[in-house]
Amino acid sequence: MSKAYRKPPAGPVLEGQQPLFGAEQGIDPKAEAERKRLFRRQLVGWYSEAKRTMEAIKVVWRLNQRGIQQPDIAQALGLPPVVERASKPLNPWRIRPGSNIEIVADMLETAARRGVSEDEMVERLQSLGRLSNARDPKRAVHWTITELQRRTRFCFRESSAMGARWYAYGTFAVWRQAPKTKENPNESA
Repeated sequence: MSKAYRKPPAGPVLEGQQPLFGAEQGIDPKAEAERKRLFRRQLVGWYSEAKRTMEAIKVVWRLNQRGIQQPDIAQALGLPPVVERASKPLNPWRIRPGSNIEIVADMLETAARRGVSEDEMVERLQSLGRLSNARDPKRAVHWTITELQRRTRFCFRESSAMGARWYAYGTFAVWRQAPKTKENPNESA
């Protein structure tokens, strides 16, 4: 008797299964194509999930670099804070309706990727009858936009070489909401 391994006899192949031995029975092309489609669909799902996760991580790093505290980032993502809050919440301040800051915030929201220059802000505010008592309207607008940027950290300015335009990361809806009451902090007043 030979000590060599003997190949087992080929058994019946189940539906949708490729035979391990006895390839003379052939491969089912329909089942193979379905397996390929399923595998590719699964890969695309994994890729898109990983891409979303990486984009979220990049946003968190960007916000952290701009000085936003981690409990505020966790709150924005809908997660509980990792550590007990040692700082005041980021959003106790609200945009007062009818103020110059509200008009500037509206301009930033509507401009989107185009951005807004300070000269355009001066023209818009003067057309609305604002800044009539200001000695230097451009300086007043500059103070307004930098105050909005300081309080929200939600807008930024490109360099003078790029046109010195102001941009917002999105809408200022968080700062427009009514302050939360002390009785029920989850509901708006």
